[in-house]
This record gives sequence, structure tokens and C-alpha cells, in this order.
Amino acid sequence: MAFATIDVTKGITGVTPTANLPTIPVTKGGTNLTSGTTDQFLKFTGTTTIASAADNAGSLVYLGGVNAANHNAGNIKLEQVFSSDYQRYHLMGAFQGTANGAHIEFRWLKSDNTEFTAGNYHTIGQAQKSDSSSMASEEWLDWGATYSRLFVDTATGSHIHKFSLDLFPNQNDNVDYPTAIGTFYGWLYNSASNKQYSGTFGSYLETTTSVAGGGVQLETTSGLFGTVNVAIWGYKDS
Repeated sequence: MAFATIDVTKGITGVTPTANLPTIPVTKGGTNLTSGTTDQFLKFTGTTTIASAADNAGSLVYLGGVNAANHNAGNIKLEQVFSSDYQRYHLMGAFQGTANGAHIEFRWLKSDNTEFTAGNYHTIGQAQKSDSSSMASEEWLDWGATYSRLFVDTATGSHIHKFSLDLFPNQNDNVDYPTAIGTFYGWLYNSASNKQYSGTFGSYLETTTSVAGGGVQLETTSGLFGTVNVAIWGYKDS
């Protein structure tokens, strides 16, 4: 980066607008001016101050979760987590397979903790599966269904299934259409021949009923959830 040369022996007049004043990192090549582990900066705002790098950054805020060695239930609910504080959310977790051949379904919850079950879920799931010697494609489409399948034909036993989803409770300002997109990694039962599979998931619920004050649910078509570690965060822009 090139810097201008200023002859300090000559008079300098005028006032530099505050917006044009520089921000200078002070953690490199020397000792921090204040304690803490966050990068800090000299911020010139008419008076010299020290600001944290986090002052102008967004963050993820933990809103709740389920962490159990034996959940012993047919569903995992994260209730009443959506609020006006956040426009986007991140849902991620892991769980032990519930039953051989079971599907794991995703549903939105209303503010009273009941499910959206009308036939308005539209889902595309795509995956690659492998038994270590061969590779094949797996895909499913739930159009106008009462659920969205996140995992299909899962294997139980010691197999752990993992997923990561971004949630958009309000698709835009005109319609609600809550939407979930993300990735997953799991094990297929596939008629007693276990196979690993990973892929992508996209789903929206065609509804004009807001999910504000509501939450999400994972539900198995058979068996019970044992080991569960699932949590949700809200994206905070500033």
C-alpha cells in the first residue's frame, strides 16, 4: 500500500471528516493496549478510543437445545425459539439411529408448540451413498406432504447421524413460507446392508401463517431417539 508523503514543516490546515479517519490495528507487532483476546483497534472518532473487533461484527446466540444420553422419545422438539430479534437461525446436531429403515422428518412448530401438519411441505433431498466399494445416488421428493424427510432409511445400532441447517422463518416480506436448507451425513439401512450417505436438503412450508413464537421438531417414523445432541442459534447481524 502506498502512503502519501506529508511535509510536517509546512502548515497543515483543514479538518479531516470523521468518516475518513483511519482504523489502526494495535495487536500486531507489540503489546495489546488493553487486556483480552479479541483483536483491538485504534478508532479515531474525533477523540482517540480503543474498540474491539467484535464491536462491528455479528454473532450467533445460543437459544436452546436437547442433550441427552437417552432421550427415549419419538421426537426432538425445540419450542418457542423464533422471535423478532432474529431473521435467520442455525440448527445443527447429531443423534443415534432410532430404528432400521426409519425416516427422520422435519417439521415447523406453531407458537402453541403444535405441528404444522397440513400437506404443504415441499422438499428436495439429494445424497451420495457408498458401501466403501461402490457409489450410487439417492434422492427423494416430498411435494405437498405433511412433513419434510431429512433422513431416509436410517440405520440404528451405534450409527450416529449428523446435520446442519439454516432456517429462514420468513421467506420474504410478502409471504411467510418458512424455509430450511442445509447438509447431512448419516447411515442408510438399505435392507440390512449399511451404507454411509451424505447430501443436501432443501424445504419450504407453503403457508401464510407465521411461525413467530414457534420452533422446530425432528420426528422418527419408528423407534425412539437415544443419544441426542441438537441445538439452535439465532443469527444476530450486529
